Amino acid sequence: MKSFKWIYEHVQDHFPDEDIDPQNLREFSDQLTGSFSPNSLLARALRASGACRLDFTQFGSRFKMECRVELLKPDSDSYQATYWHNALFNPRIPPDLTVLGFTPRWDSATLEEGLRAS
Repeated sequence: MKSFKWIYEHVQDHFPDEDIDPQNLREFSDQLTGSFSPNSLLARALRASGACRLDFTQFGSRFKMECRVELLKPDSDSYQATYWHNALFNPRIPPDLTVLGFTPRWDSATLEEGLRAS
């Protein structure tokens, strides 16, 4: 929990109060990211395809959407955010982690609401 305390205490250093608008859609990225081991066959297959379909359930709703897949460069903000977020929970994360970006094609997205846990 020390990591969370440190982040909470230091996040304001990077976001001046007057510039933050949580509802500002221009600051929102709809790209999801996923981390994979450096030699992941799944990551290789996803990169080669360049596309995939995400299908997941969250809070009683099922989401399905086609996504464009891209390899994120280690110096990109999305890679760094994913790497350090995951490092909070996995202290043995490999330094050469593969991080992929998944950008939804919103015109393909479907939502099924009202699912119950079985």
